[in-house]
Amino acid sequence: MLHYQLPFEHQDIHYDTIQETDRDQVISILTNYFGPFEPMNHSVGITTQDFAKFAELMTNYVIEKKLSLIAKDKKTQKVVSVTILKDFVEDLPIDVPEVCPKLLPVFALMGELVGRYLEENPNIEKGYIMELLVGITVPTYWNRGISTILWGASENVASKHGFQKIVSCVTGLASQHITLQKLHYQDFFSIPYKTFVFEEKLVFEGIKEISACKLVEKNIQNAF
Repeated sequence: MLHYQLPFEHQDIHYDTIQETDRDQVISILTNYFGPFEPMNHSVGITTQDFAKFAELMTNYVIEKKLSLIAKDKKTQKVVSVTILKDFVEDLPIDVPEVCPKLLPVFALMGELVGRYLEENPNIEKGYIMELLVGITVPTYWNRGISTILWGASENVASKHGFQKIVSCVTGLASQHITLQKLHYQDFFSIPYKTFVFEEKLVFEGIKEISACKLVEKNIQNAF
């Protein structure tokens, strides 16, 4: 497993924290790739138009916090992958019902996972756990290990800022494979998609490629 101090370069890809100059590209990638194609988002019919404002507000927030990461093609200077990181106990300053109401069932499922975690880990203080909230790579750059490297670099970010753990709600095949198989996170708890009920509806029963959303965790002191 590669561990680098940011910024660094590997196989013609530049890895760094998100800068103000990256704002528009990050918003575009989140809007066009994460918004409609993340399994739960896709299942509830979120479009790029639905997700655009949420992506903008989230990008503004993470630029201010200076934790989140990008991968950029050295030749084109285009951002090709984004990893959103935040303090686990700090909520995004976004009014989801107002900005993107279609996300409500997504946040409800993730909220159940987080609630279960907090039941067994009460009194978590700010600065103790970092959350890997979003990871997305442009499809033409898949199968190059970019997300794995970014998420590995996230461990360095967590350590640098004094976090003791990383947690993530991993929703798809790729994110679960990277965290559990490549980066050796521990599987804490799962919620099956086909049985999750939101407002008396099985909102995620159409997700067939993977059975459940998982909350996974990793101790940073054991990461290196």
